Amino acid sequence: MTNESKLAFGFGFHPGNNEYKVVRIVEQEQPMGLEQEQLLGLEQHIEVFTLGKQPMWMINRKNPFLLRMQHHATSFNGALHWLGQDKQNGSTIIVSFDLESEEFQQIPIPDNCDKSGLDRQDCHVVVLGGCLCVVDYDEFDRIDIWSMNIYGAKESWIKEYTVEPLDGLRAPIRPLCLLPNRNILIEFQYLHECFYVYSVDSMAVYKIRIHDLRDLPPRHSFRAVSVVDDI
Repeated sequence: MTNESKLAFGFGFHPGNNEYKVVRIVEQEQPMGLEQEQLLGLEQHIEVFTLGKQPMWMINRKNPFLLRMQHHATSFNGALHWLGQDKQNGSTIIVSFDLESEEFQQIPIPDNCDKSGLDRQDCHVVVLGGCLCVVDYDEFDRIDIWSMNIYGAKESWIKEYTVEPLDGLRAPIRPLCLLPNRNILIEFQYLHECFYVYSVDSMAVYKIRIHDLRDLPPRHSFRAVSVVDDI
């Protein structure tokens, strides 16, 4: 029997070795336990492509954690980041993959955030204001953005921004970058006219119109990428 695979990708740069790398995660169901019970578990293998090196794709090893198979990874501090799960206790964590050592590490999530909210598929990790952040939804669709002011230090997490639900625009959002005056450029997923500026202080929202955006292919065939984090 052939099991279907799921794929996710990440792209980043490590200044220590001056290398660009593409990381591909391949997720498959694997038999586990007694054969007659036909139990299946998820296994994720990591493949790394280093620009300018041969062979191109290097099969690395199994992932000790379980990454959430989202469309985008967050590149920050020479590592890629995903929300994931600890295989031992099932808790939600941030998983980092160092692009120099090609080692996985676990980054703790904030103690006071809504753990049930982080279990939603549209929650994710972003970079805002030069800090690693977690986007956390509550039961009322309010979005709290937690910022890790000192990378790797659990005690440095603070609730930095809150985005209140917007009338008619409650689709999952993805913050892209921090603008001046505590404004956040956000992308509303699944909408054609999907880019807005949200003012944290005034809770005002402004639509950004992009010429001929409606004439582009369906929404799932393209996405926005933040190249410069701060303006």
